[in-house]
Amino acid sequence: MSAELAGIKIPNLSGRLEQGKLVNKLKKVFDDLRKIGDGKATVFENTDLSRFASELARQELVKHQDVSVQWLTAACSLQVFRVFYPEVPYSDPSMIKSVLDLYLRRMKAPPAPGSQQFWYYYNILEVAASIKVFGLCHNYSLDEIGKQIITTCINTVSVVHNKPKAVSSMVKIIEHYLSSAETISREMLDLVLMPLLQKSKSPAAYELCRDLWVTASADLEPFLQSLYSSSLGVGIGTEEERRPCLAIEHISDIILELHRIAPAVLNTVLPQMEYRLKVEDEAVRSETAQLLGRMFAEQTSVLAQENMSLWQSFCGRFQDVSAKVRSECVKVSQFLLVYHPEIRRAMGDKLELCLLDGIDEVRFLAVQSVLAAARENIDSVSETLLESAADRIRDKKFMVRQAAVKGLARLYSHFLGSQGQGVSEVLQRIQWIPSKILRCYYLQSIQDKLLVERAIHMQLLPSWTESEDGRQMTTDQQRVKTLMIVYSSLDDMAQRAFREILKTQTHVCGLFRDVLAKHHQKDEKQEERDQTMATLTAKLAGL
Repeated sequence: MSAELAGIKIPNLSGRLEQGKLVNKLKKVFDDLRKIGDGKATVFENTDLSRFASELARQELVKHQDVSVQWLTAACSLQVFRVFYPEVPYSDPSMIKSVLDLYLRRMKAPPAPGSQQFWYYYNILEVAASIKVFGLCHNYSLDEIGKQIITTCINTVSVVHNKPKAVSSMVKIIEHYLSSAETISREMLDLVLMPLLQKSKSPAAYELCRDLWVTASADLEPFLQSLYSSSLGVGIGTEEERRPCLAIEHISDIILELHRIAPAVLNTVLPQMEYRLKVEDEAVRSETAQLLGRMFAEQTSVLAQENMSLWQSFCGRFQDVSAKVRSECVKVSQFLLVYHPEIRRAMGDKLELCLLDGIDEVRFLAVQSVLAAARENIDSVSETLLESAADRIRDKKFMVRQAAVKGLARLYSHFLGSQGQGVSEVLQRIQWIPSKILRCYYLQSIQDKLLVERAIHMQLLPSWTESEDGRQMTTDQQRVKTLMIVYSSLDDMAQRAFREILKTQTHVCGLFRDVLAKHHQKDEKQEERDQTMATLTAKLAGL
């Protein structure tokens, strides 16, 4: 027997004890046991301590009517576990089940922070994590207790959210339990994966599971790979693999979140994703292209540099036979251009092809993406790519022409209303935009004329400006200054179109005045007035 144990008097808890005496004895032995180092006792040498451990597992204590007694029993029992570690102070499986169930029940009802009982709760978490006590669930077929431990930690972590050591203990408890398991059920994977999608709803549970996946990524990686394979319909044969699983239903969002917090855990999943990009099923390719696009486009992502094979496979989907797949790739191209300078050239080449795509939707999305990226960072788009997007202003489909006109107008207006270093140089680079827009006024469709007029009045020469304080009306002086800047940049054809727009607008205003004047005129016969009104209305309709 060690010197540390020799000086401790182990009480006898058999028989009936008054509650006050029982509490005092438990407190005394708890304080004494805390002074002893880990693994200082053996089952064969310390018979008194073994007997004490058995007494602590009696139903009279683990289910005592007084909660304080239960807390002290749990705390003392764990101290005994720690002193005997790595040996187990119980040979009877029913006793192990009894004390583990006691720990679970106490952890399900955490006391108020600052109370005496909270100190015991904190100690239970710390000791249970350090000696991996819940790993015994695997040895004694107590998986239900293990599952409830994970659920309890996730559901109660908000109580200790402001105590990092307690949260760290919870992470270790779950990590030790899962890492010592031969297999992890779908239900348990749901428990540790679904909180990753509920960051705003349960921030404490999110951070707990995030830390778990960061620290235990190597142990959990095989189970994640198996889960992802099951989402593809690969290897589904056992009853466990056929069970409904929430994580599979949200596998794309989960993979994206894991890419943000623990990218190493996806090392075996990424090759499967590359394979999915090339399968015959259009829906699978589309879903995978969407997910990979979001992963590549993350502002802090280095996936494209670290996995060039996967990046090349993704780039190939810009020329997929399916327009749906091409569209999914184009949708993320704006963020790829803005956030990743190292791949802008490759992305620009792909987008130039998409701007000439035979499918209207793809060209439409490509125009929107290029112009939105230019508005956010003009340097993210090359001159060639910007001009290619602007050329869609004469596309055969109106919706593409509309996207080009509106996008160009917003781009020019954005920098025209900006202030700061480099703005004048940018305006010099894009001074051709107003002329490009105004030339569309001579297209045959009335829709194009109206589109150009709206772009002039709402973007190039707006009556209001957007600011941090909201929308504000522009002064006449500001509008005149803007008019001079825009007009001085126009070429001859655009100036002619601009003057024609003003002339038409003046003519329309005059006709409206005539209509209103005729409407209020009372000295003219009704028949003559109606005839004149009809003539004026016809003129307005013809403009």
